[in-house]
Amino acid sequence: MTGLDLSAEMLSAAVSKKRRRGKNTGHSNNILWINQDMRGFELYGTVDAVVCCFDSLNYIPESDGVKKCFGTVYNYLNPGGLFIFDVNSKYKFESVYAGNNFVLENADGKKRVFCSWQNHYDRKNKTCDFYITLFAERPDGSYRRYDETQREKYYDEEFLKETLSETGFGDIKIFYDFSTKPGKSDAVKKNERERVCFAAVKEA
Repeated sequence: MTGLDLSAEMLSAAVSKKRRRGKNTGHSNNILWINQDMRGFELYGTVDAVVCCFDSLNYIPESDGVKKCFGTVYNYLNPGGLFIFDVNSKYKFESVYAGNNFVLENADGKKRVFCSWQNHYDRKNKTCDFYITLFAERPDGSYRRYDETQREKYYDEEFLKETLSETGFGDIKIFYDFSTKPGKSDAVKKNERERVCFAAVKEA
């Protein structure tokens, strides 16, 4: 297995977590971690499947970048290989994110974390800016503040499906909200689906 991310910090966190799990379960930690951009990565050989999860694709700021990503994935897939990814839906951008603000709290028994999350959705450019402030509890009971800004872009289903086809992918299936039935979502109404999942095959 190969893990790829643009953030060296996220890769470091993944490595640390995998090592801890490996020690607890006795499983191997034989994973290759690569610090690269999904729009133009390089692997050491072809693979049978590529998985891009948790709306990572929405962080690509331009449609040409999505096309480059799909092309790179296609190049490194074996014939018959599977490409799986998900994106946030129009409903999520326009109704859940939109201009809404959230305050979240997490207490895992070791430390408490508070999150202030503000959103600004630009309907014209289909981009949403996230302004996030975290307060993480220190051992002495005080809190440390962290601030960051993120941006996601909305890509509609037709564009993604068409781009997959143009790249050479076939047998394209679309799922919603992690339902196992293509085109269906039992949990929510049709116009309230938050996540769109794709599965496509590099035809032999």
